[in-house]
Amino acid sequence: MTEYADEQFFDLMDRFDSLMLTTQTPDGAMRARPMAVAHRRDDGVIYLLTDLDAGKVDEIARAPQVCATMQGRQRCLSLSGKAEIIQDRRLMEEIWEDGWERWFPQGATHPTLAVLKLVPSNGEYWDWSISQKLRFVWEAGRALLTTGKLDFERLNVNFDGHNDKVSFV
Repeated sequence: MTEYADEQFFDLMDRFDSLMLTTQTPDGAMRARPMAVAHRRDDGVIYLLTDLDAGKVDEIARAPQVCATMQGRQRCLSLSGKAEIIQDRRLMEEIWEDGWERWFPQGATHPTLAVLKLVPSNGEYWDWSISQKLRFVWEAGRALLTTGKLDFERLNVNFDGHNDKVSFV
């Protein structure tokens, strides 16, 4: 992953507070559901809260490879990796947010509350925002002033936005 791609990916990831988590059902079908992002570590690991009785818990135990997607009007990203269910009461209390009582009435001490830890192996993002267009103008102007020509491969961005792949391994 390039330094720019890494920075851009994490910047985009921080703009989203929810994601669609896709798991594989026992019959091989793919199932997606929305989930609130509880916390993201600097290395890209994402923590979500779930109920131990939820179907996704068994699906992850059977097939831990998952995909998560985040999408807005002008920005999207996807992550692939492995998920695991952990029961760490201290972590649950640390990442708990007000308002989640709607799903877990007893709060961070809810008896069937668990942490779903998503460890990404790779990802991809798309950014069609105005900031990408401004970056293109800035980089193109700088290139013209320093070299007298535009090198579109080096710029790695165009007026249609920016797309890049990242690897966490």
